[in-house]
Amino acid sequence: TGCGKSARYASFCSCLETIINKLLFIIGMKDRPLGVSILSILSYVGVGVNLILAFLFFIIGGSSTTLLESGELEASLTAEEIAELQAFGNISGLFYVVAVVLLLFAVLGFFVGRALWKGQNWGRVLLLIFSIMGILVSLFSLILSSLPNPLLNFILTLVLNGVIIWYLMRKKVIMYFTLKKK
Repeated sequence: TGCGKSARYASFCSCLETIINKLLFIIGMKDRPLGVSILSILSYVGVGVNLILAFLFFIIGGSSTTLLESGELEASLTAEEIAELQAFGNISGLFYVVAVVLLLFAVLGFFVGRALWKGQNWGRVLLLIFSIMGILVSLFSLILSSLPNPLLNFILTLVLNGVIIWYLMRKKVIMYFTLKKK
């Protein structure tokens, strides 16, 4: 039976397999490759992170306006630091723009995660494009960056996105996404 030599173990394994299959069917994972489920869940986690960051940037944007108007910020900065801040113009507007971009990424991430979960090929293609773009952006940042360790950042990004690209290009995964969905 492959599960054990005695009838008792075979019966137990058969029962356990039935329970697992029913649970997988209930949550919709029966035919979905595990890696696709993981990528979909990670996409939803990214949505949550983007929403939290967007919320924080909205708060910081509002606080920076209040601090600038109250004069408290100017009292704690040197004249040179104030000049650098004024070079940016309306700094609270910058925070609001970043917050809106993060919200857009959250919305896009939600739809990509949903497409992956439902087996829609456009989600796989979009994730492939994002992974390739991630490698290219990391390469440019390696060349132009003033980060403390840009090579480590590039290597980590290359490995992570390389694994995603490799996985999404596997025959079994492509077949899952290209088979007609009911």
